[in-house]
Amino acid sequence: MQLRAAIAAAVLLAASTLAARADGTLVVEVTNWDPVNRVLTFNDRTQVANVTPDLGLPEDIKPGDVIVIQYEGGDNGIDRITSITRKE
Repeated sequence: MQLRAAIAAAVLLAASTLAARADGTLVVEVTNWDPVNRVLTFNDRTQVANVTPDLGLPEDIKPGDVIVIQYEGGDNGIDRITSITRKE
């Protein structure tokens, strides 16, 4: 009986850990790219600051371009952007 309870507790712990982790994809339209301050602005007025060069943002990004953002997240939203590419 104790073994069954321990297994059930382990399954619940694993499920709660998976629920807190949410990797995802955003597809957004760019309205502004500020290369000096490295800030992207999207058509919903959302901004992403400190866009590092290693994320793969195309050099010639311009308003109207649609980009795909891959990210890792949790209960508090986006934790880390892993890549940014132009949607083909």
